[in-house]
Amino acid sequence: MEKLNTQQQQAVCHREGPLLILAGAGTGKTRVITERIARLLSQGVKPENILGVTFTNKAAAEMRSRLAGLLGKHVQLRNLILSTFHSLAVRLIRPHAGRIGFTSGFSICDAGEQLANIRKAAATVRGGAPLLPDKLLARISRLKNQGITPEALSRYAIDDDEHILAAVYRRYQEALRRQDAMDFDDLLLQAGRLLREYPDALDAWRNRFHYIMIDEFQDSSHIQFDLMRLLASPRDNLCVVGDDDQSIYAWRGAKAGNILKFQESYPRTASITLERNYRSTATILAAANAVIQNNVGRKDKNLWSELGRGGLIRLLACNDQFDEAERIVQAIRERRNSSCGRIRFADFAVIIRSNAQSRPLEDEFVAARLPFEVIGGQSLFDRKEARDVMAFLALAVNPEADSQLRRVINVPPRGIGDKTIDLLSARAIRDGSHFFHLLSKPELEPEMGKPQVEACRRFASEILSWGERLKKGGARGLVKEILNAVGYQEELRQLYRNPLESAARWNEALEMDASLSAFAAHNPLGRPEDILSAFLDEATLAGRPERGGRQSKRDAVSIITAHSAKGLEFPETFIAGLEEDTFPNQKAVEEGMVEEERRLFYVAMTRARLELTLTWNRARLVRGKERKCLPSRFLAEIPAEFIQSEAAPSRQEAALEWLAELRGKLASR
Repeated sequence: MEKLNTQQQQAVCHREGPLLILAGAGTGKTRVITERIARLLSQGVKPENILGVTFTNKAAAEMRSRLAGLLGKHVQLRNLILSTFHSLAVRLIRPHAGRIGFTSGFSICDAGEQLANIRKAAATVRGGAPLLPDKLLARISRLKNQGITPEALSRYAIDDDEHILAAVYRRYQEALRRQDAMDFDDLLLQAGRLLREYPDALDAWRNRFHYIMIDEFQDSSHIQFDLMRLLASPRDNLCVVGDDDQSIYAWRGAKAGNILKFQESYPRTASITLERNYRSTATILAAANAVIQNNVGRKDKNLWSELGRGGLIRLLACNDQFDEAERIVQAIRERRNSSCGRIRFADFAVIIRSNAQSRPLEDEFVAARLPFEVIGGQSLFDRKEARDVMAFLALAVNPEADSQLRRVINVPPRGIGDKTIDLLSARAIRDGSHFFHLLSKPELEPEMGKPQVEACRRFASEILSWGERLKKGGARGLVKEILNAVGYQEELRQLYRNPLESAARWNEALEMDASLSAFAAHNPLGRPEDILSAFLDEATLAGRPERGGRQSKRDAVSIITAHSAKGLEFPETFIAGLEEDTFPNQKAVEEGMVEEERRLFYVAMTRARLELTLTWNRARLVRGKERKCLPSRFLAEIPAEFIQSEAAPSRQEAALEWLAELRGKLASR
């Protein structure tokens, strides 16, 4: 407690009733949450009576690691739940899935399966879908986060496009239900439905969770907040931690209003504001404060620091994105060289508004032979080979997991082609049965040929054998046995003719065996099928795109979007592309989202610890044509006293200087 400031101590010591912790950027909110949980445990609260919820697996793992460090090995944290909202929803649903029309082995659709289902749903709707599949999914996701069902959308549709969207939405949900599957948004919706419709299930979870803490509360959606309110009542020991100035996920359903109106929902709320920043210099914080104060309806806070004033913020006016990339790379090289090796490449980050800005930067780093990494790559669990393995494993637990069965029914090819799949699919829809039921009794479909019937029967028998192997031998080594049985390595050799690539893909598939074995070793209790189900839940949710990126472990400059940079910090930070229509984004401005763009810029600024450089371009080359640019409105909101401006010479000036230098050299000869 001695190492905490006064406001942090107050937040840690508060125990009963609702608590709102307004935690500005870099004010030590993760430390406060972990110290608060540690204090509750030291006061005799059982680990199973505490629930901590956040938005990323990384944040949950960090909290657990810090707690283990604080409490030591003598305190068992196995029954303490620190998880994401979606992992919690799975935990709530599994024991009661039958009550809401699913089996306990229901599967969770990944992004690829969602797209496949939405394409099929759109193809069956007369009149054609109004949007591309990914746009349809985004619209449906927003509707789900608002609690709007297909029936409600159809009832209140204002035009043909909304009626068509409602039809696609309905058929998409019907497809998921047939597959005994949920998408990520359904997990939250179905968890809420379960708790509202079955009081005994709600009471069981309420009796378990006496103290609930939510991190990054500004990113919570309407249905996430409702779920937490259900669980917290009637004790109302609900502690929420967040910063409305860092609410940057409205496009994913986040509602900054949850944190702004928390005290209206809980009038007895105690409120504590954390304003001392432990990350950035006073100049960077003063500039960031000046920008964010242009937003209206925010919770007032004013970050301050004892890290010293620091240098001024550099503002570079560049000719175009190629000149910008060259100047950023040059500045990084010079800064690192002048430090005599004290500054690492990993200390630098270039923050951009969108991934489309990265190419000129990447090209320039390659040309300069400086190490860099674009942050935000695929998770292991989101790669094709891992998804194939997860589908095989899901079938070992639940052969009726239709979406997983369809993924691998002909992987590797086993004589079950598209025509056979279409015949079985049509029959399953007509009979209202699971796809696996027909696969195991293919003779029910008279149009199928004898070779196809035999292929279906063999594969169904093989799937059942995996389940028997799991029950008898446990989860360890199961992946390797299944892959060898189906001939997956040979399939990779056929797909990827380059031996190095096929070997790399095979190793990625085997990584799943190592991951499952490690998971089973850490979770030795329970039935093998329950352990495997828990592993699949974690793996599927780990493959979901997370909020916030991961800091590189290499000594390399990070190129990262502002959204992905949230939660990270860098000693030397560049924010590139600060022009109107780029940052703020043109579409966001058109949709009235300027305040969210300003919050995004504020997040980017407060990633910087010691040095901050802002760049903008007089022009951009777009599709081969030069487009004149204006500096971002956000630059004008930074007081001049915090800025050191530097302009790149125009092309004409640079040409004249080069010509004069050349003439001088010629004259000296």
